[in-house]
Amino acid sequence: MKNRISIIVISLVVLISCNQSKKVNKISGGNILISSQLSADTAMLNEISPYKDSISLKMNKVIGYNTKFMKERDPEGGIAHLFADVMIMRANKYLKEKKADSLQLFALINYKGLRTSLSKGKVTVNNIYQLMPFENEVVILTLPGDSVVSLFNFMGKIGGDGIGGATFSYENNKLSNVKIGNKKFDVNKNYFLVTSDYLANGGDYYQMIVQPIKREAINKKLRDIIIDYFKELNKKGKKHVPDEKRRIIIKS
Repeated sequence: MKNRISIIVISLVVLISCNQSKKVNKISGGNILISSQLSADTAMLNEISPYKDSISLKMNKVIGYNTKFMKERDPEGGIAHLFADVMIMRANKYLKEKKADSLQLFALINYKGLRTSLSKGKVTVNNIYQLMPFENEVVILTLPGDSVVSLFNFMGKIGGDGIGGATFSYENNKLSNVKIGNKKFDVNKNYFLVTSDYLANGGDYYQMIVQPIKREAINKKLRDIIIDYFKELNKKGKKHVPDEKRRIIIKS
């Protein structure tokens, strides 16, 4: 396919007067062929240049440091663990502020939604935007024990996903050794799950969590809590150290 796109541009000629309101005086239309031969609009480039420079400065700002390369697309990888653990930290803070930290808390993140790796060394705002390009919000769900069982069984069947604050084994289609908050799981209890609104709405087939006992948004984007995490570490003179301990043991 040729790299040419035809678009219709409608130009509005507006008469503006200090004493008169704006009104459309004339409408005309035409085709502009966009191709590699089309020259740049110098006036437009000059107009957006200050904004582009400002955005580039913000996006390239170093907010922290990472001690080891972390690859994407791995349910037991450092990136999935990073997001899950930071979600738990932020949810715990929110619940304590609300004096509502009465239940054991764990986290769920879809590792396939984490779009790139994170290199060893400096971490910039742009790195986090590349990792999480979506506008996902953080939500806290109150789940009954049987929903948690369904959730972990599903995760075992699909080969795992990113979790924090919990561990379990899945062997021969059977769930075992379930712990949440380092405590033995009790199917008769309720639990807090912090996750993204995408998964809470049933994304990636997580239908077993779409009807929780309670759902509460903490009004924070997932991307932003990661940025805040690196900034806070950096202020303390610390670097992020990936947690490489397995959280889900799956055997066929």
